[in-house]
Amino acid sequence: MAIQGPEIKFDGYNMLLNECVNKRAVREGQRVHAHMIKTCYLPPVYLSTRLIVLYTKCECLGSARHVFDEMPERNVVSWTAMISGYSQRGFASEALHLFVQMLRSDTEPNEFTFATVLTSCTGVLGFELGRQIHSLIIKRNYESHIFVGSSLLDMYAKAGGIHEAQGIFECLPERDVVSCTAIISGYAQLGLDEEALELFRRFQREGMSSNYVTYASLLTALLPAFGNRA
Repeated sequence: MAIQGPEIKFDGYNMLLNECVNKRAVREGQRVHAHMIKTCYLPPVYLSTRLIVLYTKCECLGSARHVFDEMPERNVVSWTAMISGYSQRGFASEALHLFVQMLRSDTEPNEFTFATVLTSCTGVLGFELGRQIHSLIIKRNYESHIFVGSSLLDMYAKAGGIHEAQGIFECLPERDVVSCTAIISGYAQLGLDEEALELFRRFQREGMSSNYVTYASLLTALLPAFGNRA
């Protein structure tokens, strides 16, 4: 970079930023970013998005938002990357506010945008917005997508809407360990222990693979039984 100076273009920056993202090397990424600014290189949308991904992965949300706000144009990937950064770090209101801004910008959300923003739909206000997002998902025909469906049923289950969650689960064209675990967890958290255990047995018979989250949810359902025995 130092030798090439202003001559370094997309391919060089692309390679360097991908390496920085893979290794979460924020300092090196900041140097690449600084080089862009120093040489007056205006990065295309893809490279700016890579910077956002790097900064959010390294918990530098302020830097990520600065890059996002400076972008002369954005696409669904750049919007989703910034929304995801807020969602994953627990900044639910910021994620939801940015999603509303995205809709106002006439950028069309995709399945990853919907799946990401639904994880921030917590609390009374968040749940109400989540229901509105659900209506938007139906209009866009994303409800049967495995990522979106899993996020939807998780949102309803956490809000106590287990019947809505069950309805979404039954309509999924395919199910994975995430969606199966989400519905088990929903029943367990509401104290519906027998239902949670019966679902687990059913999924086992159907050949579902389990992970540590599945077993943690199952233990939530089993604890009252052990308590009664004690």
